[in-house]
Parts: sequence; structure tokens; C-alpha cells
Amino acid sequence: MLNKIYRHSIDRDLLAQIKDETAWEKAKQLERQEGFEEGVQHGIEQGIQYGIEQGVQQGLEQGEKRKALEAARKMLKKGFSLEEVADLTGLTISELKSLTPED
Repeated sequence: MLNKIYRHSIDRDLLAQIKDETAWEKAKQLERQEGFEEGVQHGIEQGIQYGIEQGVQQGLEQGEKRKALEAARKMLKKGFSLEEVADLTGLTISELKSLTPED
């Protein structure tokens, strides 16, 4: 009888320990999942910010190019040489040769 009570007590203690370990593992797993989700969200936010920065940069570059082309057309109309216009605008000779006059 005493042996049975002792065994039952050990079984109950073991069961409690197993439940505690299972709960601990589940808590750690949940914590990892939450960390993963936070990391994903942070990555998305960084990606959006990078995309915005790249879009702004491309817009600025396109605007600068458009202005240089506009200035080049005016200079060519006024009789500047291709070399002079290339030097002043930063455009290449081939870019200047491909310009179509705009009135």
C-alpha cells in the first residue's frame, strides 16, 4: 500500500514536471513566433522605406536629365557646338545627336 502511494506521488510529480516543461516549451515557441513576426514587420517597413527613397532618387535623376535635355535643345538652337553643350550639360555626344528639336 505504501509503495502504491509513493508511486502515485512520483507519478503526479512527474506529470506536473512534464506539464511545466510543455508549458515552458510552448511559451518559448510563442516568443520565437512573436519575434519572427516582429522581424518580418520590421523588414517590411524597411523595404517600404527603401522603396520610397529609391523612387524619390529616380524622380530627381529623371528631373535633372529632363532639365539637361531641355537646356541642350536651347543651346543647340542658339548655335552651340555638340562639344560645348556636352561639356556644359553633362550629356554625352550620342545623347545630344539623338535629340529631336522641340518647338
